[in-house]
Amino acid sequence: MLDFFMCWTDSDPVYQDYLPDCNILVSLPHVAQSWNVKKFSTPPRKLIIDSGAFTLLSNPSLKMNQSKVFNLQLNISRGSSVPTLLCHLDNPIPPSVTNTVDVYRRIETTLANAYEFMHLFKSSGLPSNYKSLGVIQGNSYDTLTFCAREMNRMGFDMLGIGSLAPLFKMEIILDRVRWVTSVTGPDIHVFGISGLEVGSKLMEMGIQSIDSSRAMRIAINNCVIYSLPFRYFKISARVNKSLPLLEAPILCDCPICKKDPNLILKAGEKRYNNMRAVHNFYHLRKELEEVYVSFHRSNP
Repeated sequence: MLDFFMCWTDSDPVYQDYLPDCNILVSLPHVAQSWNVKKFSTPPRKLIIDSGAFTLLSNPSLKMNQSKVFNLQLNISRGSSVPTLLCHLDNPIPPSVTNTVDVYRRIETTLANAYEFMHLFKSSGLPSNYKSLGVIQGNSYDTLTFCAREMNRMGFDMLGIGSLAPLFKMEIILDRVRWVTSVTGPDIHVFGISGLEVGSKLMEMGIQSIDSSRAMRIAINNCVIYSLPFRYFKISARVNKSLPLLEAPILCDCPICKKDPNLILKAGEKRYNNMRAVHNFYHLRKELEEVYVSFHRSNP
């Protein structure tokens, strides 16, 4: 089964309080620098501490370098007793960057940071539950396979592929993942996956893990989802979406609906967004689990 990491900020619900086997991805810009994993009331099953490079890209006033990022990751993860993956500071390649020279410059920055990260990681004497995660960057077969081969040589415990979140065409995303796995094999993490269909295809490819913020983004937009079959509703007529309006909750066994199914229909406060996000995450994961079972039933 593919590992599904929920992207988390320090104003989000503690998903693992509701779903104890939940995996969490924490991105540095999305938590206070004084925050630490011990503040979780329930530890996640697995944890990724991302560098937050994509957020830094859109906010150049946040000055970061590899050493500073690594020290922040250590402070935030100190005391973690669960499998914990630390990512180096990468240089994402947004869709607007198409010049090959510019793309390779960004890849060279990513590789330089990765090299520095591995020196810091190996010399830090971290507990055995800490592992390194290298982030592959590129936007074509040549650039992605070049970066993947270089990352392979550095000895990361695990590799992942970035710069997919801004892409909206599933085939482009899947092609990039295929190009990378032609070098690395399927045991990689795929960052920033929002669509269920893409997640299902990645699972069929044998990808090890993905992360997503979709459950919260849907909740913020006053929408909810249900699984088996997969359905998508708005909870307010004011939401400008061509979706059916959910006027009454559907029978549901998620932790929120077991308590009070009407909670997911409330809007206007962050706490209701949070409850709706837990509900949405429960159903996204349930749908992926069903895809996994169906695929392996058809492909024994």
